[in-house]
Amino acid sequence: MILSIQKRKAEEELRPVPSVVSLTRVLYVLVCFFYGFFHTTLFAQTSKEPVGENFEFFKMESESLKGMAKEILNHDSSRYKFELNKKFGAALKGLLTMQGSFDFPFDSLVTISKIYAPDYSFRIFSWYIVDEDQDHFYYALLQRKVKTIGGKDSLIVQALNHTQAITADAENLALNQNTWLGALFYKVLMFKSKGYRRDFYTGKVEKAQNTYYVLLGWNGGSKYSTFKMIEPLTFDEQDVEKIHLGAPLFYFNAIPKYRVIYEYSDNAFFKLNAELVDRKWPRKSVEMIVFDHLSPPNRIKKHEMLAYGPDGSYDGLYFRRNRGGNFGYFKNVRVIDRRLDKYKTKDIEAPKGQYLEKGLFHPLMKK
Repeated sequence: MILSIQKRKAEEELRPVPSVVSLTRVLYVLVCFFYGFFHTTLFAQTSKEPVGENFEFFKMESESLKGMAKEILNHDSSRYKFELNKKFGAALKGLLTMQGSFDFPFDSLVTISKIYAPDYSFRIFSWYIVDEDQDHFYYALLQRKVKTIGGKDSLIVQALNHTQAITADAENLALNQNTWLGALFYKVLMFKSKGYRRDFYTGKVEKAQNTYYVLLGWNGGSKYSTFKMIEPLTFDEQDVEKIHLGAPLFYFNAIPKYRVIYEYSDNAFFKLNAELVDRKWPRKSVEMIVFDHLSPPNRIKKHEMLAYGPDGSYDGLYFRRNRGGNFGYFKNVRVIDRRLDKYKTKDIEAPKGQYLEKGLFHPLMKK
C-alpha cells in the first residue's frame, strides 16, 4: 500500500506542467521569435549604407561643382572655361558612377540640363561652352541602369562627344556617341513599336518591337541662327557601351530622315515639344511632337534660312507604332491648351433676361 502511494506521487511529479506554465512557455517562444525578427530586420537596415549619409555626401559634392558649372557658362576667358570643364566633367562622371547617385537630383547644378527617361532607365546631363566667336561646344553624360550577370543593378556612365557639325546632310546620318552633333537636351520621349519594318536604305526587313527614345534639344548654332532638333536614341542589344543616334523614322515624304533639324532666326522663338493635338483620326485627341511652321518674312528671303521664323501655325509628327514604328507628318494641327480645359462654354454663357448690345466683343459691355 505504501509502495503504491509512493508510486502514485512519483507519477504525479512526472506529469506535464500545468496549463499556466504551458501558456508562459508559449509566450516565451513568441517573445523570442519577435525579438529575433526585429533584431534581424534592424541588423539588415544598419548593415547597409545609411541613405541620409549618402544624400549628404552627394549634396556636398554637388555644391562644390555648382561654382565650377557657373564659371564654365559665364567666365570671360574661353581658355579658362575649357580647362575648368575638363575637371568638372571628370568630377561629375566620378560621382555618377557611384551607387546611389542615380536617385540624387543634383538640383544645385542649375546651369546644366538634367532629364530622366520616362521609364526611369537612364538620364542625361548636358551643358555647353560659348567661346569669343559665339561658337557653341556641347558636352553630355548619359547615366544608365543595366543588369549584371547576377541580376543586380549596375550604373554605366557614357560621354557623348561633340565631334560632328550640323551640315546640310546631317538629317540623314547614322551617328553614335563619338559622332554627336551636340545639343542641350530638354526633354526625353519614349515610343514603342511592333510588327516588322523595312529599312529604306538597306532594304533589310527586321522585327520592329523596339523602344525608341526621342531627345528634344537646342543648339545655339552661330550668332545669326539657332537650331532645334529631334534626335532618336537607341541602345545596342549586343554591346551595352554602344549608343545609336538617329534612325530612319521621320516621313515627310517617301524618303525617311534619321533626325529632324530646324534652323531659324536667332531673334525668333521656335516651339518644339510634345503636345496634345485635336484630331478626328485616329482618336479625338492624340499626343504628337508639335513644332512651329517656319516661313520666310517675304519672298525675297525665301532661300535665306537665317531669316525664317514661326508664322503662327503648327505642324506635328505622330508615331505610328503599328507600321513597324515611324513618324508621320501632319500639317496645320490644332494644339489643345490644357490650361483652358476648366473654362467650359456653359460657364461663360451670358445671363438670361439681360439686354445685350449687338456688335460688341463682350456681350455685356454697354456703350
